[in-house]
Amino acid sequence: MARATKKAVKEEPSLAIPHPRRVRALYGHAGAVAAFEQAWSAGRLAHGWLITGPRGVGKATFAYHIARRVLAAQATDTVLPPEPDENHPISRRVAEQSHADLRVIAPTAEGGVVLDEKKKPSHDITIDQIRTLSDFMHLKAGEGAWRVVIVDPAENMNPSAANALLKMLEEPPPRVLMLLISHSPGQLLPTIRSRCRVLGLPPLSPLDAARVTDAYTGELNGDDHLLLHTLSEGSPGQALQLLNLDGLALYKSILDAMSKGMSEHATMQLAEKLAAKAEEDRWPLITNLARQLLHHVAMTAEGSTPPAMPAQEQASLTRIAARHSLSHWLHHYDDITRLLHQDGILHLDRRMLLSQLFSA
Repeated sequence: MARATKKAVKEEPSLAIPHPRRVRALYGHAGAVAAFEQAWSAGRLAHGWLITGPRGVGKATFAYHIARRVLAAQATDTVLPPEPDENHPISRRVAEQSHADLRVIAPTAEGGVVLDEKKKPSHDITIDQIRTLSDFMHLKAGEGAWRVVIVDPAENMNPSAANALLKMLEEPPPRVLMLLISHSPGQLLPTIRSRCRVLGLPPLSPLDAARVTDAYTGELNGDDHLLLHTLSEGSPGQALQLLNLDGLALYKSILDAMSKGMSEHATMQLAEKLAAKAEEDRWPLITNLARQLLHHVAMTAEGSTPPAMPAQEQASLTRIAARHSLSHWLHHYDDITRLLHQDGILHLDRRMLLSQLFSA
């Protein structure tokens, strides 16, 4: 079942989504903002903050929101200043990555500053990158009273980098704030977690998630908002990625085809279409939606309803679930999940994999 691989040509996304350092609106995280403000006002501000939560919920947007406010603060401020407006010099320099008192550490393959042009872009954060913080943290603030460090994502630090950062967290200079963003905090050193105050950002409510997506897409209809919220699991970042890759239409087309019952010929046709080279860039999305769809079917077979599922899609799930027992759907979900995992390692025949999924 092995198949040859070929790098696909990537197309530009259809939605122009700005980097979090340029995003002004922060939805759904008033509690996290209040917690930081209270720590500041009480004089108990931790020098390290670990900002956790699912991908795409706004962790980086939150970090830049806090960074702009801290960079606007004076040494004697007992109340955290409001966020500077978008035309303020602080906001402009943060957006342009030119603020002298802000240092952002990120993998070079994900937009981080390249220190050595001879090295290939990496998804790791290296010790050389962390070492650049030493002088920065011990110099006097150049533009205000505070210096701010953002590490994104912190779990991408290699072991040497993580140990170097740990030493900085253990002996922080005054008026230095370190914001560590993490999708998987369990991958961090326990000692790093213990030196930081953990601030978890939850998935957004359907209303707040819709406010984010509407800012970039215009208003979707009510059912599409519900389905998008379900498939993105309350993550605006994931929702925008779904819209960029036409994920709503893809989920609906697979669900509709399965609900009507497909002949063996129709099953193979759909499998061939989705396994084609033209869909290479969407393959991670296809596999994720396939897992979600089978999970939704199993939930329906169990007698529960997936959250925020529109009535039309729920009716289709009900028709599919009624064909077999709950035990069948649970075993089928496990089998497909195992095959999809193996595909990432063994490069299975995707056409056969999808035909097995659709023929349940």
